[in-house]
Amino acid sequence: MGAYFLASNLPHTMAFPLLIADSGSTKIHWCMLDLDQKRPFEWTAEGVNPYFQDAWAVENQFRLDDNLKEVLPKVQSVYFYGSGVSTPKNQRRISDAIHAINPDVEIFVRHDVLGAARGMAGHEAGLIGILGTGCNLGLYDGSRVTRAALSLGFMLGDEGSGAVIGRELLASFFKKIMPEDLAKILEGEYNLELGGVLDRLYHQPYPNRYMAQFARFAVDHQSHSWCRELLLRQFRAYFRQYVLPFPEHAELPLHLVGSIANYAQDIVAIVADEFRVTLGQIDESPMPGLIRFHKSSSS
Repeated sequence: MGAYFLASNLPHTMAFPLLIADSGSTKIHWCMLDLDQKRPFEWTAEGVNPYFQDAWAVENQFRLDDNLKEVLPKVQSVYFYGSGVSTPKNQRRISDAIHAINPDVEIFVRHDVLGAARGMAGHEAGLIGILGTGCNLGLYDGSRVTRAALSLGFMLGDEGSGAVIGRELLASFFKKIMPEDLAKILEGEYNLELGGVLDRLYHQPYPNRYMAQFARFAVDHQSHSWCRELLLRQFRAYFRQYVLPFPEHAELPLHLVGSIANYAQDIVAIVADEFRVTLGQIDESPMPGLIRFHKSSSS
C-alpha cells in the first residue's frame, strides 16, 4: 500500500501527476495536475467530513465519483486538504478510502486551513480564515500553520459560518422575528414547514449543510437592512471569537476563503475596518492558488 503522510513527515519532493482536493462539508473541489498539462482537469463532488461519516461512508462516496475512479489510478500522489481531518483517526479515514481505490498512491492528508493558507498566501505569512459552511482561522508563517483557533463546530461555535447564519435565519423565521416582507420571500423560495425542518435537522445527516443553504438567502438579500444586520452581527462575532485573539492581527493581513466570505465581501470589509484588521485576498476557493503552490514547489 502507498505511503500516508502526516504534516510532520511530508515528503520534500512531489510526485507528478498529482491530485489535489479542497474538501469542505458541502463540496470537494478536485484537481488533477501534471507538469506537462496545458490545463488541469478539475471537477467538484459532494463534500466529505469524517466527523459525520464513518470509514465505509467515505469510501462509498469516493467510489460513486466516476471522475475520481478514473483519475486515481493515473496519479502518483494525493494532497487532500479537508474539514474534519484534524485528528490522526480522521486523517486515516480519508487515506484508507483513497487507498481502497488506488493502494499504491502516496497520500498527504491535512486540515483545510493549511490548504487555504497555501492557496491564498503561498509562501507569505498571514492569518488564514475560512468562512463557508463552517469556519476556522489559523496563523501561517509561510510554510506551516503554527497555531489554529479552537473549532467547536456549529453547535458550540462557528460564528459567522454559513451553518450559524442559516440557523439564526431559520430561528428568526419560525419565531416570527423576521420582517414580514422578508419572511414571505423566504417562504416562497423554500416552502418551509416546521415539522419538516426539525426532522431534517435532528433525524437526517448533515444538519450543518442543510442550515448553510439558508445563509445564501441572507447573502442574496444583503441589501435588505435585516439581512445586512444579521451578517454584520455574525461577522463581528467571527472577528471577536477567531481573529482578535491572535495578536498578529495587528500586523499580518487576513486572507479569507469560502463562499460566505466571497459573496459577502463588502460586509466583511466593513467589519474588518471596524476592528482595524487588514484584509488580504478573499476567494470562494483556494484551488487556483493551490495549483500555483504545487507547481512552484516541484521546481
